[in-house]
Amino acid sequence: LSKKLVRDYGYVHVSSGDFLRREISSGSKLGQQVQTIVDSGALVPDDLLIKLVLHQLEELGPSTQVLLDGFPRTVGQAEALTAHHRPVDQVLR
Repeated sequence: LSKKLVRDYGYVHVSSGDFLRREISSGSKLGQQVQTIVDSGALVPDDLLIKLVLHQLEELGPSTQVLLDGFPRTVGQAEALTAHHRPVDQVLR
Protein backbone atom coordinates (compact mmCIF):
# COMPACT_ATOMS: atom_id res chain seq x y z
CA LEU A 1 0.00 0.00 0.00
CA SER A 2 2.77 2.45 0.85
CA LYS A 3 4.44 1.96 -2.55
CA LYS A 4 1.12 2.73 -4.26
CA LEU A 5 0.63 5.92 -2.21
CA VAL A 6 4.15 7.05 -3.05
CA ARG A 7 3.89 6.14 -6.73
CA ASP A 8 0.33 7.25 -7.48
CA TYR A 9 -0.23 10.14 -5.08
CA GLY A 10 3.18 11.68 -4.54
CA TYR A 11 3.61 10.90 -0.86
CA VAL A 12 7.11 10.76 0.59
CA HIS A 13 7.74 7.59 2.60
CA VAL A 14 9.44 8.36 5.92
CA SER A 15 10.42 5.25 7.89
CA SER A 16 11.73 5.79 11.40
CA GLY A 17 13.35 2.35 11.33
CA ASP A 18 15.16 3.04 8.04
CA PHE A 19 16.35 6.36 9.40
CA LEU A 20 17.71 4.76 12.59
CA ARG A 21 19.47 2.02 10.60
CA ARG A 22 21.09 4.64 8.33
CA GLU A 23 22.33 6.54 11.36
CA ILE A 24 23.81 3.38 12.88
CA SER A 25 25.48 2.47 9.57
CA SER A 26 26.94 5.96 9.24
CA GLY A 27 28.87 5.59 12.47
CA SER A 28 27.84 9.10 13.50
CA LYS A 29 27.72 10.12 17.14
CA LEU A 30 23.93 9.81 16.99
CA GLY A 31 24.23 6.44 15.26
CA GLN A 32 26.53 5.20 18.00
CA GLN A 33 24.05 6.37 20.63
CA VAL A 34 21.21 4.57 18.85
CA GLN A 35 23.34 1.42 18.46
CA THR A 36 24.02 1.35 22.21
CA ILE A 37 20.30 1.64 22.93
CA VAL A 38 19.38 -1.08 20.43
CA ASP A 39 22.15 -3.39 21.66
CA SER A 40 20.80 -3.11 25.19
CA GLY A 41 17.41 -4.33 23.96
CA ALA A 42 15.70 -1.06 24.82
CA LEU A 43 13.50 1.05 22.58
CA VAL A 44 14.82 4.35 21.30
CA PRO A 45 13.37 6.93 23.73
CA ASP A 46 10.51 9.12 22.52
CA ASP A 47 12.45 12.36 22.90
CA LEU A 48 15.25 11.15 20.62
CA LEU A 49 12.95 9.62 18.02
CA ILE A 50 10.71 12.69 18.01
CA LYS A 51 13.72 14.93 17.46
CA LEU A 52 14.93 12.79 14.54
CA VAL A 53 11.57 12.55 12.81
CA LEU A 54 10.73 16.23 13.26
CA HIS A 55 14.10 17.17 11.79
CA GLN A 56 13.39 14.97 8.77
CA LEU A 57 9.93 16.52 8.35
CA GLU A 58 11.37 20.03 8.57
CA GLU A 59 13.78 19.18 5.75
CA LEU A 60 10.85 18.02 3.59
CA GLY A 61 8.86 21.19 4.23
CA PRO A 62 5.30 21.78 5.42
CA SER A 63 3.55 21.19 2.10
CA THR A 64 5.04 17.73 1.50
CA GLN A 65 2.58 14.87 1.84
CA VAL A 66 4.26 12.36 4.12
CA LEU A 67 3.56 8.70 4.78
CA LEU A 68 5.05 7.97 8.20
CA ASP A 69 6.10 4.37 8.78
CA GLY A 70 6.71 3.28 12.38
CA PHE A 71 5.90 6.67 13.81
CA PRO A 72 4.00 7.75 15.83
CA ARG A 73 3.75 4.72 18.08
CA THR A 74 3.00 6.56 21.31
CA VAL A 75 0.66 9.34 22.37
CA GLY A 76 3.69 11.53 23.08
CA GLN A 77 4.95 11.08 19.53
CA ALA A 78 1.53 11.95 18.08
CA GLU A 79 1.26 15.00 20.33
CA ALA A 80 4.70 16.17 19.18
CA LEU A 81 3.57 16.01 15.55
CA THR A 82 0.47 18.05 16.34
CA ALA A 83 2.49 20.59 18.32
CA HIS A 84 4.75 21.07 15.29
CA HIS A 85 1.81 21.51 12.91
CA ARG A 86 2.08 18.02 11.36
CA PRO A 87 -0.95 16.26 12.88
CA VAL A 88 -1.77 12.69 11.95
CA ASP A 89 -4.82 12.81 9.70
CA GLN A 90 -5.03 9.17 8.57
CA VAL A 91 -3.98 5.88 10.14
CA LEU A 92 -3.30 2.78 8.04
CA ARG A 93 -2.85 -0.63 9.60
